[in-house]
Amino acid sequence: MIDLFDSFYDADAGRVPEVTAELDNLRKAADYLKTAVDAHRLARLSAIVRNWMVTVFHDWDGWEDLLEAARANPSPEPEEMARVYQATGDLYSFRHRMEDALQHYQSAGRLFLETDNPNGAANSLLAAGDVFRLQGEPEKALELFTQALSAYGQANNRGGMGNALLLIAELLRVEGRYEPALQAFIRAMEAFIAENQRLGQAAALRGIGDVLAHRRDYTQALNSYQGALTLFEQVLNQEGEANTCWSMGKLLFKQSEYAEAQRYFTRALERFQALQDPLGQANTLNSMSELALQRGELASALQAARAAAALYQAIGMHKELAGALAQLGDAYKAGKQFDEALAVYRQAGEIYDERELPRFSADMLVAQARVFLHTDPQRAIDVFQQAGNLFNQAQDGYGIAMAHGNIGLELHTLGRLEEARRYLNHAAELFDQFGYPGEAEEMRSTAGSIQA
Repeated sequence: MIDLFDSFYDADAGRVPEVTAELDNLRKAADYLKTAVDAHRLARLSAIVRNWMVTVFHDWDGWEDLLEAARANPSPEPEEMARVYQATGDLYSFRHRMEDALQHYQSAGRLFLETDNPNGAANSLLAAGDVFRLQGEPEKALELFTQALSAYGQANNRGGMGNALLLIAELLRVEGRYEPALQAFIRAMEAFIAENQRLGQAAALRGIGDVLAHRRDYTQALNSYQGALTLFEQVLNQEGEANTCWSMGKLLFKQSEYAEAQRYFTRALERFQALQDPLGQANTLNSMSELALQRGELASALQAARAAAALYQAIGMHKELAGALAQLGDAYKAGKQFDEALAVYRQAGEIYDERELPRFSADMLVAQARVFLHTDPQRAIDVFQQAGNLFNQAQDGYGIAMAHGNIGLELHTLGRLEEARRYLNHAAELFDQFGYPGEAEEMRSTAGSIQA
């Protein structure tokens, strides 16, 4: 049975029934080995069940107990213990115990080197680098990813090189370094093709699609996503299918292909539900709410936004919860349910305040001010001024200028023409100062059109 689970170590749990049928036996074996004097098999089992304990059982405590037992009753084989330490690092990383994760990855790396296993040591470098990425230390992460790439190269492990290049590329993409990211994704693709690793090829194609979408090369981006989706389907990887369908839906939404976007969002949601992935479900529902609002389907927009907010709250994703509440507020505002809109915008703003995110707090004040445009213009001006102060605190030039421009427009509506011209001209100066000449010209034109 251990060999069976080892063979399907990273398989999609929903697509391999011959393994899923053994899940009860896996749990019984785990319970037995925790008390039996069989360190060899305990080490093997505790290291290979990562995917199954997390995605099928959702039993973090059970996996941790198994790994603790393996460390307390260590196998005499150093490489087996290296894999136990590596798996323990994974567990602690998932549980956001980052210092503990780093400690165990380092222990795994030392044992892999002692047993002359450069590939295992490179795996530990990749995992440790990912901890630094999650901690917001991209340069340390990039350094370790690059060391792992070199180690895989020395071992002539093209698949490992592809994995390292994928992590390097994704890190560069998130950091906004799109051209080197694209080159790294292409190199990863080449490495995976050489090894005929279709799952890696699919991940690289999806990354290429992300970069092309940012460059607004939408046709080529969709082609890359479609190629990735085909490969994910071939290797029966529902997670890859789900994430790629979500990306395709967002891109089609940008192109106003609303029916096609809805089709891909629906498919993504079904896959995330099958995987019991609450974050994927919440992200997709949030996108579906935005799409429904754009199509004027207010009831659907409200329903999807509420569902997304509930999921984010359940998994403790507070920043994302605030974003879903903002989306819910937009739906209420579109339906002229102004009191409800103000309530959820304020709730979102409080979440951002608690996390000291003034830029996002300012956005929520702007959203509230735009509600007051319909009910209390003077209050709208006051709230726009508060937003401007927060944008200034966040050093957001565009936000500061935009707040001044909105105040000017509202003063014009109230007939306070001289004040309106002053605010609009100051907004134009700010837009010029921060590098937005088009917006600056629009503000000057509006100010010039106001008659004394």
